[in-house]
Amino acid sequence: MRLAELLEILALKGVTLQCQDGQLVLEGHVDALSSSEIQALKTYKHEIIGLSGEKSNVFDVAICTRAHAYSAQMTSHQKSMYLLESLAEQPYYNLPVAYKITGSLQLEKLQHAFNRLIANNDVLRTVYSKPEETQHIQSQHDFVLPHSKLCDEASLVEALKCEANYRFDLSKEWPIRVHVYELDTYYVLSINIHHIAADGFSAKVILQTLAAEYAQTCSTVNRVAQYADFSDWQQAYLTSDHAKEGVTYWQALLEGVSSCHNFPIQYPRPTTLSVQGKRWKQTINTDLSSQLKQCAKEQGVSSFSLLQSVFACYLSRMSDSQDIVFGSVYGNRSSENVANTVGMFANTLPFRFQFSAEDSLSTAVTQCQKLVRNAKQYQYVPFEQIVELANVERQANHLPLVQIMLVAQDNALEQFGLDGCQVELMDNDQDVSKFDFSIHIYTKGEQLEFVWEYNTHLFSDDWVQHLARYLEHFIAQLIASPTMAFSSIHFKHDATAEIIEPNRFPVFKSLPELITEQASDYANRVAISHYSEQLTYGQLVDRISRAASHFLDTHYAPKSRIGVYMEKSIDMVVAMLAIMRAGYTYVPLDPSYPQARVAQICQNAELACVVTQDGHFPINKSQSPFEVVTVAQLQKSEVKVAYPVLTEEDIAYVLYTSGSTGVPKGVAVPHSSIYYSLHANKQVFNFNQNDTMPTIGSQAFGVSLLEILVPLLSGGKIEIITRDDVSLLPQLIEKTQQVSVLHAVPSLMGPWIDEVKAYGDNCYPDLRLLLVGGEPVPDTLLKKIHAWREGVEVRVLYGMTESSVVSSSYDPTSVPALNYCIGQPHPNVNYLVMNQFGAIQPKGLSGELYVAGLSLAAAYVGNKQQTDKHFTYDESTAQRVYKTGDRVKCHLDGHYEFLGRLDNQISLRGVRIELGEIENCVNDISVVTHCVVHPQLMNDTDVLLVLYYSIKHGVDGEDALAQIKAQLTEHLPVSMRPTLFSQLDALPLNANGKIDRKSLPIPQLKSVYIAPATPTEKTMQNLWCDLFELDSISVEDNFFELGGHSLLASKLVAKANDVFQVSLSISAFFTAPTIRLCAMKIDSERDKNKLQLLQATIVNDSNSEELIF
Repeated sequence: MRLAELLEILALKGVTLQCQDGQLVLEGHVDALSSSEIQALKTYKHEIIGLSGEKSNVFDVAICTRAHAYSAQMTSHQKSMYLLESLAEQPYYNLPVAYKITGSLQLEKLQHAFNRLIANNDVLRTVYSKPEETQHIQSQHDFVLPHSKLCDEASLVEALKCEANYRFDLSKEWPIRVHVYELDTYYVLSINIHHIAADGFSAKVILQTLAAEYAQTCSTVNRVAQYADFSDWQQAYLTSDHAKEGVTYWQALLEGVSSCHNFPIQYPRPTTLSVQGKRWKQTINTDLSSQLKQCAKEQGVSSFSLLQSVFACYLSRMSDSQDIVFGSVYGNRSSENVANTVGMFANTLPFRFQFSAEDSLSTAVTQCQKLVRNAKQYQYVPFEQIVELANVERQANHLPLVQIMLVAQDNALEQFGLDGCQVELMDNDQDVSKFDFSIHIYTKGEQLEFVWEYNTHLFSDDWVQHLARYLEHFIAQLIASPTMAFSSIHFKHDATAEIIEPNRFPVFKSLPELITEQASDYANRVAISHYSEQLTYGQLVDRISRAASHFLDTHYAPKSRIGVYMEKSIDMVVAMLAIMRAGYTYVPLDPSYPQARVAQICQNAELACVVTQDGHFPINKSQSPFEVVTVAQLQKSEVKVAYPVLTEEDIAYVLYTSGSTGVPKGVAVPHSSIYYSLHANKQVFNFNQNDTMPTIGSQAFGVSLLEILVPLLSGGKIEIITRDDVSLLPQLIEKTQQVSVLHAVPSLMGPWIDEVKAYGDNCYPDLRLLLVGGEPVPDTLLKKIHAWREGVEVRVLYGMTESSVVSSSYDPTSVPALNYCIGQPHPNVNYLVMNQFGAIQPKGLSGELYVAGLSLAAAYVGNKQQTDKHFTYDESTAQRVYKTGDRVKCHLDGHYEFLGRLDNQISLRGVRIELGEIENCVNDISVVTHCVVHPQLMNDTDVLLVLYYSIKHGVDGEDALAQIKAQLTEHLPVSMRPTLFSQLDALPLNANGKIDRKSLPIPQLKSVYIAPATPTEKTMQNLWCDLFELDSISVEDNFFELGGHSLLASKLVAKANDVFQVSLSISAFFTAPTIRLCAMKIDSERDKNKLQLLQATIVNDSNSEELIF
């Protein structure tokens, strides 16, 4: 054991060293040292004495005995515990333990032992007063040990559960409960102590004292100070120079820290604090445990410091975050005066690791050593004050600053014994998790045991066990390569990646070939119709062949690109397929586009020809030399005997999407990619020759290829629907009456459903499948569809032009409700989720979605830089991938959930916010047609979230806004609720039909003071003004936006309850954080009290001849 390692162990165990007359004197928790550690002290004795001449940076704690008194201030820990206990819905800080005892248990001796224990430890007979934040030590009286006989183990289990979950009334009751249960062959001793009176080390002191008193071998303990003395000392310490140094350190360490972690929870966080929990044990096998110990020796640190470093790396890797905070516990017992004092001394200290992409386990260890040294030096600054110094935003639904803990535990509870009895520790866990999750580390022989304590409102049992397997896998890789960057560690054993081989479909054929095959089978079947015009498959192939012949006769350069500038029509479909059959590349040009955008596309695509309906084309050909032909000209050539043989690499089409720079990007898709994509869609959606599908999407968008080509490859029929048809719902319904499959984006599908209900049950008699996608699909829309036509299948689509349109889908009736499920990949498509450093994420972890497989585009036309940026080669899976920029995660059942765009994730006031989550929440409101949340810089200083929205025609604007605010309040924490609201007639769109965030107007701030309207509001305003030291506060101002936090809220509620004689709870205040809302709750409570008094009066006088009011 190295000297540095030994000194670190002493610090963690609360042992201090002093040199007196050439001798080494140990103080503090000396009994916590192992024999090997004591031997190491002897070995390094002279080196340590030599070092003692240097000035120590560790604050020397000397706690003096207070004068005998029965009142003291609560310590900072106690104040915080008292508050959190009042917020929680169930007992939060109980420390229950139970022992099975066989043998001759002497109950009188055990009762005497407890009386001695309580007499010697004032804190065990202390009650608390919240308004004054004081603790009152009560005089000793005989403690009677409860004893019950039980007939069976079921009764025992129920009794222990009740004891473990007992809610102490700390204002009246001692914080200790004991009960002995007697069964036929054994006893069970149940002890339950409230954490406000004891920490983990206190439990050890209590059990040792009980055992000694029971055996009547207990000598007088050298306990100079009681816990109330520590309270006095803490009050004085907080004004000392050393405390000021600590304040400076903690404030600097936590500057800019986030208020909550980004670790992957499974369920949405409740809007109020939840502590429902479970425990699960994970055993680390002997080999890995041994490797951890060896790695710690090689790194020159204790095993726990190594595990702290490993844990920080794990949290960073799992969160895909480089700024990590978790808590560990320090004993705060450096003074020998309190070495064996029972009380809540332990202090939670935040460990903040800040990593870079290159950091490894070795660099994390170096960072951890520095954190441990400083934590030891400044451990007496209370955690509650550290939270204030961090200046993080308080939320009602999670603890501030630290929600994750790593705690080293000893086996003191298992070592308890009673003279003449056999004692066995029983499982008696309380169903509580004080944090989101904690890992408690035990040493069990040659193995390590990790006990996961987790909040069941955030984590499922399956998910915790997955996390535990990930941790074990991660540890093994980390200690095997301690200098390797941990951000690039793959979770290959549970990765979402696999290599797709092109063997799921028959040999490649081009689209024209496939349609020709359909014509040979269904020559006289109608393939396409538009109003009164129809083409059979035979006629369609003939017109395609003639048009292809025209292109070949013109002798354009091989692989030339040909534009089609036409509205949707039969001629447009013919031109598209003819271009492909002639070996050229199809480029759609939407006539509705601005002229400038069409010109940009023509220039980038370097078109050889543009096909138009009548020869009109608005672009000056002098700028881009190309030929303009009409559809009539295309039909003048004779059908050829042979056409070019198309290869898989030949480009079938180029679709232009919006670019981040404002210049359209041309996505070039080869024939093989669209071939595999269309076949997958045909298979997944069960297309056949009996299906009819309308062309609702714009011809410039990829979805138009799905609507046109999948029916044709299936021998089915397409119904051409023009732009004018889509814009008029009655006309759209009339034109699509005979379809069996229909696709629309949610913003069209919703109004379409509303309109079609008026047509009765006979409308759409053959409709079997609705496809919806292109943007998040709200649950309200899915419910509308189900209510209208229960038997219609619905599939939600996800994909992008770069992956040949549709790459996954899901049936919303077959999977659990998710924010925006994008289903499972289609055949020949593979999804990989990667972190920001390109390492594969396991299931359950979010990251960027990479699409792989056989349906990827080839490139962006004329833009090698963008192509290389978005289309890369993944070495770990040996396949080409496309970076989507979408943040997703794969759930344990294999379904993927869309979490938003990576560029739509922001951090505001230390809180990570996904704007898409807020938008999804608002989109679920039926009166809202569209919405977007965007951060705006206001007054050159404040960044505020603004909700822009439009509502249905005829809906009252104030009513809609009230619904929006109610929805946000119900589903989202305060930090995620927009500050400003802007109703627009329509949201601004860019040329590609997406919301143009740059064009969103900046709302005007209105500073309005609203005066109190009732006596209660006036009184509450006075209380608020006193609390914040302000002259006036509007009754609509938000408590937390004024700088309030949970501790201030506790003081305010206590004063309000005293003034108004009500029992307003802290949790109720969190839901009413304005003067007006709070006053309404108080008035409601007072009215309820009056009614109860009235009812009691009526009951009491029910026997009299008159009712007295």
